[in-house]
Amino acid sequence: MSEIELQERKIDIVEDQGINLYKWCGWRFEYFSEDRKNYVCYEYKWANLEIEDLNDFRLTLIEERDCPNENLYQISNGNICGEVGSVECHFANEDLERRYYEIEENDPSLLPDEIYNIIMAESDYGVDQEVGEFAQEHDFWIRLGYQAMIDAFSPYIVKSEEPIYTCYEIARDEDGAMDYCLQDDFFDQNDPDPDSKYRFVVTKEKEITDEDDEKLGLRDWLWRIEVYERGTANE
Repeated sequence: MSEIELQERKIDIVEDQGINLYKWCGWRFEYFSEDRKNYVCYEYKWANLEIEDLNDFRLTLIEERDCPNENLYQISNGNICGEVGSVECHFANEDLERRYYEIEENDPSLLPDEIYNIIMAESDYGVDQEVGEFAQEHDFWIRLGYQAMIDAFSPYIVKSEEPIYTCYEIARDEDGAMDYCLQDDFFDQNDPDPDSKYRFVVTKEKEITDEDDEKLGLRDWLWRIEVYERGTANE
């Protein structure tokens, strides 16, 4: 069996809400700063794409990124995992790249998140932010490099689009923010299942904890919730 035939065979496997790919290229962006302009981007090859729920799984073509982006799609409701054959790093700028490898060379035992924390603590990336806070924020991307891959994923590919509604909510967690958002007049309060009609993208904007809550050990956040209509796949 040729590599292409094996590729086509593997890509069609859907088991336990996961899709295993024989060979593919994906990205994970780790963000240092709140403006998302300072990041390390990992390029993975030979791994798996795990999907939490096929009903909510989406791939959106993104035409402009700083990393290599031929046929690059942002993943919604899925993640990169499993064995990885190779990893290549891309950095937002040369200063980040140089400092990252300096720290790694001085202490090879450090994990990437630990290196992020060091960089943030010694630079202005972490000013007015809790050290490590934005190192936890990430996006997953995948490159569909073969027509067979595009064909297999076509039911899940959606057009890049603008949200039909955006709400900002203050809450301690994502679930609380969603509860507040769904009470807005935009939504039909008699609709028992808004998830069947809309797709939600939730972003943690910034911490806005006041002094009283801070004394109680509580933290509040401003959340941005973008609402999209569930559309059809690209033609």
